[in-house]
Amino acid sequence: MIIRNYIIVSILLVSQSLFGQENSAELCGDGVDNDGDGLIDCFDPDCAALPNDGCITCGDGTSFIDTLLEYIPGCPLVDPDPQGAVGVSDWTGATSDSPEVVFLGQGGSIKLGFINNILTNSGDSEADLWIFEVGTALEAVSVELRPANSITENQLIQRGIPDSDADGYYEFGTITGALSSLDIDEVVGGFFGGQLRFDAVEIIDVPNGSCFGGIPGADIDAVCALSSISRFDCTGTLNGTAEVDDCGVCLEPTDPNFNSCLDCAGTPNGAAIVDDCGECLEPADSNFNRCLDCAGVANGLAVIDSCGKCLEPSDPGFNGCVDCAGMPNGTSLLDECGACLEPSDSNFNGCLDCLGIPYGLAVKDDCGECLTPSDPNFNGCIDCAGLVHGSAVIDDCGKCLELQDPSFNACVNDRRIFIPNAFSPNDDGTNDLFRIFKGGEVDARIKKYIVFDRWGELLYRASEFDFDGQRHWWNGEYMGVKLPPGTYLYYIVVEFRGKDTKSFAGDVTMTM
Repeated sequence: MIIRNYIIVSILLVSQSLFGQENSAELCGDGVDNDGDGLIDCFDPDCAALPNDGCITCGDGTSFIDTLLEYIPGCPLVDPDPQGAVGVSDWTGATSDSPEVVFLGQGGSIKLGFINNILTNSGDSEADLWIFEVGTALEAVSVELRPANSITENQLIQRGIPDSDADGYYEFGTITGALSSLDIDEVVGGFFGGQLRFDAVEIIDVPNGSCFGGIPGADIDAVCALSSISRFDCTGTLNGTAEVDDCGVCLEPTDPNFNSCLDCAGTPNGAAIVDDCGECLEPADSNFNRCLDCAGVANGLAVIDSCGKCLEPSDPGFNGCVDCAGMPNGTSLLDECGACLEPSDSNFNGCLDCLGIPYGLAVKDDCGECLTPSDPNFNGCIDCAGLVHGSAVIDDCGKCLELQDPSFNACVNDRRIFIPNAFSPNDDGTNDLFRIFKGGEVDARIKKYIVFDRWGELLYRASEFDFDGQRHWWNGEYMGVKLPPGTYLYYIVVEFRGKDTKSFAGDVTMTM
């Protein structure tokens, strides 16, 4: 399961006031022209100018979350305005809680619903769901989606996507980083775009997060569906049933005029009518009103068959003299592939695949299963070494080995890195620096070492130094001034022998 993260490290500071009647996150995401200027949501300059670039990222205001379903704070401190995650993103850059965002706190959660659209899979590798989070570093949050129909739910159950608490929301994994996205197809692949549909999302903060600070835990500004289906019908009515008929007119299917432009042949604006013989023909057709069959019977059914005989098609002798190949009394038949062949011909029904589908793509895989090559289970019994029903797997070192192989995971000890979760720069000579450690056998050095405050402001940066030195580790100061105790964020890149790297991100507590 892969969750792709996109991190934007710049923060838009907005000092100007918001605009006219399209002046809130909710109004800019309701699919209504609230100020009467003929422009709706993100197509209105007032909405496009809202902070945090929501309309640039998601484009259509109706794709944003429309309603708050449930808010459960994870800390004693409760957000007074949990509606902050509804509508278009509008965070102004404030460093304290405001109506533009909602904080979750340690293990807190929020359930949000779509009203005027449905979240869907895109059917490709593009992101389908976008979460706007305050700052440049988002604590890890879990994302769960609620199926909008039984078809989607059954597919999730068949694919083993869990709903551990049986609340109807299925677990799609964990994401981290500001402005993060989820690709539904990377979690549940193999479906066409729009086949999987969801009408609500639950965001759950990590249970071991902090309850300290003015807005603890993850701070959610907005959520939008990058891939969605509108719930508006062709008249612009939410959940309406009107549709464009074959005549190009938007009508309810029950309207007497629905498809009224079709002639008896089903042709829009066609000229065919039912003649006196009950036949639907153009009046210019030579057979119009000619009801006698070949036997001279009015409205009779007899026709000339392939043998030149005037017979009713239900007559046992109809076409009895020739087979499909035109051979009198021949035995050739049309097979399921549409080919005229003798049943004894080796090519008779030769277009069927192993599932019996004409021109189908299913074949017997190496495991003896009849599947299409695109099926995720095709050759599913083959291990990484290419052995049928083999037991070799990829170890943590990236090697394909049997579990009992002495070399399995042999590289793990070469990468042991320890990062403490606290330090105390009180100049007592013990734990005064935020330094990380490596195992004695590990051949590595620090490639990048960065520290941020709670709001993503850069406090300290160093690069390209060894573990053994003292002067590159952070001492808790910013521009020569000792910072107060609290939680700070770090991003560290370690370079191992061979020039491959590993990144570490998290938080550290500074005490005194």
